[in-house]
Order: sequence, then structure tokens, then C-alpha cells
Amino acid sequence: MEAQQADTGFAVFGSYFADNGDAPNTWEGALRVLGDVLIARGCAAPAYIEAVVERERSYPTGLALGTWGVALPHGDPTGVRCGAISVGRFERPVRFRRMDDAESAVDVDVVFFMAVDDPEGHLAVLSKLMDAIGDEACRRELLAAHDGPAIVATIMRYLDHS
Repeated sequence: MEAQQADTGFAVFGSYFADNGDAPNTWEGALRVLGDVLIARGCAAPAYIEAVVERERSYPTGLALGTWGVALPHGDPTGVRCGAISVGRFERPVRFRRMDDAESAVDVDVVFFMAVDDPEGHLAVLSKLMDAIGDEACRRELLAAHDGPAIVATIMRYLDHS
């Protein structure tokens, strides 16, 4: 797991999950594994992870973006100790319910689990993330990434230069 600090003030952590028995295969499993990174790095309390899992049940965050799917789970800043994004790239996509149609699902390749300590900063980071994930070059680079450092390097380039 690689970590860097973006110009936005957010720490970025990257994890790659190969298509094997250790990779999470549900949205909840994905959130818990990526949330554990935030807890281990001191960026969030366990209660924050639980709150985001519960929020995802009612307000899903999966997005279908043409040839790939992403999810942007986040929650209220209660329990967040520092701004961070735990990015997970899944070789075998994980099914999330869609943000725009909760009755439908999308296979998600990359999850951006946000721990937001500043609600105003959240909008700036979300805007930069949306620009990045809408960029075809970013999509190609993320889908080609097979380790934490490559994931973080890609996200940092797009967060710091968008």
C-alpha cells in the first residue's frame, strides 16, 4: 500500500486486488477492506467505516462511466481524523448499486473511499476526482495499474494537475 499527500491536502492510499480468493467480491467487503486502510493509517475511526457502509445501503455510489465503473463512497465527517482517499483497483470488478438508479447495479473497477474532514474541501476533491475519472487517459492508467504505487501515482497526477 502506497501513500502520498495531494495538493488538495488529502492523503491518497492505493491498493490492488488480484482476481484471487483474497480479493473482496461484494461492495460491503470492498468498503471494509478499503476502510481498514483508513483506520490503519489513522485517518478514520471504525465508526466512520460503519457509517459509510450503512450510507451505501441507502445512498449507493456506483457510477457507470462508459467502459468502466467507479464508486465514490463517503460519509459525514464524524469519525474522520484526516482527509484521505483509499483507492482500490479490482482486477475482478465488484458489483455496486448505481447512484443514479438504486435498482440497477454496475460492475466497479475502482473504488475511491473518501474520508472527508472538511465538508467544503470535500466538494473540491470530489470535483477533481470527477474530472480525473472522466479522463480517458486516467481510466487507461488506472486499469493498467497492478500495485498500490502505480495507483497512487496515477491519482496524484490527476488530483494535483486538474
